[in-house]
Amino acid sequence: MAKVNFDGSRINYGNLAAYGFMRQDDFYVYRTDILSGQFEMCVKIGQNGEIDTHVTDKTLGDEYILHLTDSEGTFVGAVREEYERVLSDIRKNCYIGGNFENILISRIEEYAGEKYGSCLEFLWEKSPDSAILRRKDSGKWYAVIMTVGMDKLGFNSNSKICVINLHALPERVSEIIDGVGYLPGYHMNKKSWYTIRLDGSVGIGEILPLIDESYALALKK
Repeated sequence: MAKVNFDGSRINYGNLAAYGFMRQDDFYVYRTDILSGQFEMCVKIGQNGEIDTHVTDKTLGDEYILHLTDSEGTFVGAVREEYERVLSDIRKNCYIGGNFENILISRIEEYAGEKYGSCLEFLWEKSPDSAILRRKDSGKWYAVIMTVGMDKLGFNSNSKICVINLHALPERVSEIIDGVGYLPGYHMNKKSWYTIRLDGSVGIGEILPLIDESYALALKK
């Protein structure tokens, strides 16, 4: 088993199933034959984004590892080339850029990808820490994720945190906001948007149903 690290890239969960990954327990697993079917390559992605690969010689039933070493030769080179081609294609089709490093955001992105086929879209070159989630059918945003200063949210601190803006009916917005984990919508219409801190102040179990509410409202024209 070999570890792989796609530096600077993040999983686009919405594309994993379409690519051929299958959910198995807490992993996404993809299997494909390489080198004219002589070998099977398995790529396993864990919940925290860790990537493991495994190449099996189908004739012998043993793991093949020479492609991971400095071994030279036409055959080893051919296996290595196929191995790297598969990983490159997975990175191209199932990963995106982005600067968030937050376990709640990873869980939100996974949920949105699996349930709605959405992925984070980084729309602003000058704001690499800002991204949106949108409905595919209406094109409307249902979430905005940003990194902002605590002082921008009304707190006496210059530290930065990640937040998510969600849509709700005006009466729901007033019910939800508590001034602690749920705040008036930052940089959005405060009548119909509110902000949730993604620093652990609010649990993921509370956030996901609210994402569903926001998604439903984004259908309206």
